[in-house]
Amino acid sequence: MFWEYIFGVFVLFGFNFIFWFAVGGLRLLDDVLFRKHPVKYFDVSRGKKKQKQFLKPRQVAVIIPAYNEELVIADTIKSLLPIVLRKNIFVNTYGSSDRTAEIATRYKVNVLNDKTAGKTKAEKLSNTVKILNEKYNYKAVLFVDADTRISRDFLVRGLPYFSDPDVVAVAGYATTLWDRKNASFWSMFYVSYRERMYFFMQVIVKYAQTWRNTNVSPIIPGFASIYRIDILPQIDINPKGLVIEDFNMTFEVHHKKLGKIAHHRSVFATTQDPDNFKDYVQQISRWDLGFWQTVRRHGFWASAFSASLIFYIIDVMFGSIVFIFLPLIFFVGFTPILIPSILHITWFLSMYNFIHSIINVKAIFIGVFIIDYTMTFIVAFAQKRVEYFLFGFGFLFLRYVDSLLYVLMLPKAYLVTSTGRWKSPTRR
Repeated sequence: MFWEYIFGVFVLFGFNFIFWFAVGGLRLLDDVLFRKHPVKYFDVSRGKKKQKQFLKPRQVAVIIPAYNEELVIADTIKSLLPIVLRKNIFVNTYGSSDRTAEIATRYKVNVLNDKTAGKTKAEKLSNTVKILNEKYNYKAVLFVDADTRISRDFLVRGLPYFSDPDVVAVAGYATTLWDRKNASFWSMFYVSYRERMYFFMQVIVKYAQTWRNTNVSPIIPGFASIYRIDILPQIDINPKGLVIEDFNMTFEVHHKKLGKIAHHRSVFATTQDPDNFKDYVQQISRWDLGFWQTVRRHGFWASAFSASLIFYIIDVMFGSIVFIFLPLIFFVGFTPILIPSILHITWFLSMYNFIHSIINVKAIFIGVFIIDYTMTFIVAFAQKRVEYFLFGFGFLFLRYVDSLLYVLMLPKAYLVTSTGRWKSPTRR
């Protein structure tokens, strides 16, 4: 069974994950033993303040691009009011046909709702940044999606990173809205799977990729992240043909050598994730398509970032292809147990003999399942959520969906030009 477990580890995690897990250990050692963590310069939980130069909340503008977000925009604004002034919040609602602008206006924040504000998300971001640069004197911009709830410590824990002049952006840590009281069983199934993905990709991979000695993170998530405002004019926020903007903005930071990206799980915000299969597929397809379109646009160049990116693409593509074929392997391997007569079919018998000559199908199945369920167990323990123990039995299905979409979106990125128009999941 040893080699089957190893197979499961590399199919589910890949070399990329294991490599960054090791690098993350080095960063943790560095953070704990050798370097004062930036957050310690101002820790509200301890009530201590040390003399250190970094940006203040009053110097931060907030941009919220919103399109028909009447169900969630109020909660987003209310989460921001304790940490920034009302006059610092800019809600761009042009194109909305519901009450988004009306609701935002009630909170006495700045509401942009004319043609110059832009219709797509990237246009809204780009045009609002131009307005800020022309009329105001902010030092940083916090980009927030309209379904995001910002934590009260977001700026307190995020802004100290800018005490390092090399840091140009702080990538927010994503958590998913967990509402077990009002959500159905299947809604929580999708939300739980997304939260598991957030945990492993951010606590381990992103943490390692945003170490000051690596700086190769491929994504500054658009749902909640802070940029120095003086670098934004150098970023092409709204290039044509891309379905999403945050991958492209991150690649721009790396390609133009604008500076470093910081990230820590204490700088977090909560977002609404898809709670049904249709919305889940649409969102993952959009993310994967946006990633491949950005790779197509920027290509590769001589840098640690490109080397990391190539390593990631090859690793994930290989694992996805293997994962896509696993159901066929399991079908051929286990069907004779239920239907022994199927072995009398010549072509099936040939496939059966071939597969069993190279692998132990039963052991592979057990190995993949145990490794995947171990991931679920770790998250359940870390977050103290017993629901994972039940939902975890179905997570391999969504892993299969992820793998399939990752592969399918590659050719589409070269065949389809996107408009960047909104396709938000159903809001709750």
